[in-house]
Amino acid sequence: MLGLFFTSTDETNYAEVDLKPGGANIVVGDSNKTEFVKLKCHYHAYLSCKRQLEKIREGFYEVIPAAWVRFLDVDELETFMCGLQTIELSDWKAHTELRGFNKYINSITVYRFWQIMATYDQT
Repeated sequence: MLGLFFTSTDETNYAEVDLKPGGANIVVGDSNKTEFVKLKCHYHAYLSCKRQLEKIREGFYEVIPAAWVRFLDVDELETFMCGLQTIELSDWKAHTELRGFNKYINSITVYRFWQIMATYDQT
């Protein structure tokens, strides 16, 4: 006997939570320890943070509509979420909108910015 029951501690209010109905009265033993581990992992990896995970999911679907996700493979999804691994400096420069620098397109600050960006190694 392990001295455990089918419960876990809620980390926000330290209350005991049943991992299954009547869990506080079910002793963990050799015959049910696999079920206990699965339920405990499910609780800590999903149920205890379900509200936060739902918010992440909502935000994700605001960026990529749910109907689109099924058409993307893992690599396409990564590119869609993170962009390309390298930055094409000339493309970036050509599509940059300078706010507050419009009348100073040739300002030393803007010039130095692009000069510095060109020195970074993207490997």
